[in-house]
Amino acid sequence: MFLAQLAEPNPSEEPADMLRSLALMANFAAQEITGHTDASRGVNELFDALANPSPHARTVVLAMLPESARPLCQAAADSNSIPLLPCTGTTPDPEALGWLIINLPLADNTHTMELSIVLDVELQPLPGDLAGAEAAEVVRALLEAAASLAPRYGRTVLQLWQQHSLTTNDALAPLFQDCGFEQALTQVESVLSLPLPGKTTDTKTLGFANEDFPEELLPSVAALYQQASADQPFGMLLVEEAPWDESRLQEATSHFRSLGTRNYHALALSPAGQVCALSEVWIHEGFSAEVAVQGLTYVLPEYRGQGLGEALKRRALAILQESCPSVQRVYTAVATENAAMLALNRKLGSVPVGYASAWQRKLENS
Repeated sequence: MFLAQLAEPNPSEEPADMLRSLALMANFAAQEITGHTDASRGVNELFDALANPSPHARTVVLAMLPESARPLCQAAADSNSIPLLPCTGTTPDPEALGWLIINLPLADNTHTMELSIVLDVELQPLPGDLAGAEAAEVVRALLEAAASLAPRYGRTVLQLWQQHSLTTNDALAPLFQDCGFEQALTQVESVLSLPLPGKTTDTKTLGFANEDFPEELLPSVAALYQQASADQPFGMLLVEEAPWDESRLQEATSHFRSLGTRNYHALALSPAGQVCALSEVWIHEGFSAEVAVQGLTYVLPEYRGQGLGEALKRRALAILQESCPSVQRVYTAVATENAAMLALNRKLGSVPVGYASAWQRKLENS
């Protein structure tokens, strides 16, 4: 087997079978773990990450292929680089053994390489089983490739994110440990069903349905994201504080909108008129019309204990429902050490469906 990199897409062409297979296998794995058929990663999301990258991150996708697929690849311009495989057009699908999705943050955490592994369905271990010999070989090869590529991108820390079941141990955990990774953070993935129990009667919060924030609020919105980036529970993950300002906030919003992502926000203001709490929800283009994702809900420390978190979550989800009545489920992920947010989600009726764990390896000579 050998490693190939998915080439930059041609925006005028349709995603190739290789990219569709990656999304299909990722969704199959998520369904086996969570019991839900909702998409974990859509083809459009992967395509956009490669064709229209965020100004704050770059995505690289590698595929582990059987030797028989080598004629389908193109030689890279650099003789030392990985061969390229088209990810748009009508290129035949070479039936990859597995994929490595690499995210390279550009605004913060610029020392990290964020990873996710997806195996072909025939290699994916069932919940409760250990990985087979061939699956183990593919996983080890992908992680070794990540470690060898990290210096090329100036990265010194690998952070591997993987889903696993609520009821069984992660089948790939022993492999990660053998490859030098330590479990650094675990999040509970839950689903909120709409409509929420109880009523949303709060009228003091500000709501935005896929709208830009008023210009006078931008500085305090950016400051809140900055504070949240430093105050969120990150376990043992090696992280940098995110440098948020008005420019980054506007860049991020423009990028999401250009991809068709719809954002819904609820804000609370302090007596001085500054944003002191926020809750956000979004819908990804190309995902099921019944599914949304809960993003950040954050209240500045000095304003906690007043019920703002619940009021904002309820308001943001009410705005979502008014704008998109087809949405029935909202996914959220919360660190296991964030007891207050986990309790709030339970109060709102959330049902845990799985875990997402971050495994970390600090590279030698870094």
